[in-house]
Amino acid sequence: MVNTHDTVEAISNFLKAMSELDNHWEQICSDISKTDMETEDILHELELSRLNASEGYYWASQLQDVRKRRRDSKDQQSTLLPFKQWADRQK
Repeated sequence: MVNTHDTVEAISNFLKAMSELDNHWEQICSDISKTDMETEDILHELELSRLNASEGYYWASQLQDVRKRRRDSKDQQSTLLPFKQWADRQK
């Protein structure tokens, strides 16, 4: 037998998750945008500066870090995309 309280709680949890989805999506998009700008800044530094080996290594490691953070955000975005699309169709 289904408990009404459990059903109401499940629906409440679902609605809360859907509400938080938009906020999380926007944060992910913002993170991707920020890492894109950081990448451009690093590429401009590499393009316009005369770097020694140590400086080149520093900027290469910075680029790796930024690209890893961007990939993590893109992976999160890919995971959430079907839920976001479904939620958007329900509006």
